Amino acid sequence: MNISPGCYYMTGLIALSTALIHIYRKDKRFLLTTGIKVTKTHFAEYTFFSIPFLVLMAFSIHWYCLFILLAFYLMISSVNYTYRQKTRNRYTLPFLPEKNFEWISGMRKNLLPLSSLYLLALVLLKYPYASLLVLWIMLAIIASFYQECEPSEVINLPELPPPLFILQKLKLHLVTYLLFSIPILSGYSIFHIHTAWEACIIFILSLINLSLFILSKYALYEPSQNLSANNLLVTIIHLCMLVPVIGQFLFPVPLLMSVLAYRRSLNNLKPYLDAYS
Repeated sequence: MNISPGCYYMTGLIALSTALIHIYRKDKRFLLTTGIKVTKTHFAEYTFFSIPFLVLMAFSIHWYCLFILLAFYLMISSVNYTYRQKTRNRYTLPFLPEKNFEWISGMRKNLLPLSSLYLLALVLLKYPYASLLVLWIMLAIIASFYQECEPSEVINLPELPPPLFILQKLKLHLVTYLLFSIPILSGYSIFHIHTAWEACIIFILSLINLSLFILSKYALYEPSQNLSANNLLVTIIHLCMLVPVIGQFLFPVPLLMSVLAYRRSLNNLKPYLDAYS
């Protein structure tokens, strides 16, 4: 029987992503007050959102990975822990502009997983695709930077009409991501000079997905609101692009969704920024 490690890598990746999502969930305490069976609820949610992966596993030679993943879901669902970054960490990183409050806040809240994954990506540079895979996972965490809407006073500070506001926001955040990812992409290209074009493709796809995260936020923007449900949807699409069969059909989806989200964001921001048109 042909044993391929791909299924093991995919199982580990899904398990790691689920664990990170679970320990950063802010609704655990609320769910406990509702009287519902929290462990069963979490297990059902994680199982539902990973159905495409589970179906692929069921019809592969590594069908037992399905039961391993379900067992992990049951275990992680019983963990009642939420990571909280200590408030004394008020430093920031040199590549983060002061205007990029989403990244400054997000980095503080996710310092431990992001720094661990970043170090892992650097360690794995000499292995084909490994660092690019870790970079893709990190972008899923970065998506959480855009789930909380700032107050309306903040988006009024630049005094720009909706199109220019969105353009400025995209430029700022895409450049920030470039500075964040360039050490990994450059290192990967040095170790794998003949396949450096693959790193370029991953980077371009990452920029498209990051644009979708930003545009989706402003398409649904409401002052000081939490958009965690929408954030979960775009994060799942981002991670599903890694699935060998499904992923190739999902590549155009973020681009199309970005175009639609851009149009919606312009209309949605008009009541707040129309005075500057």
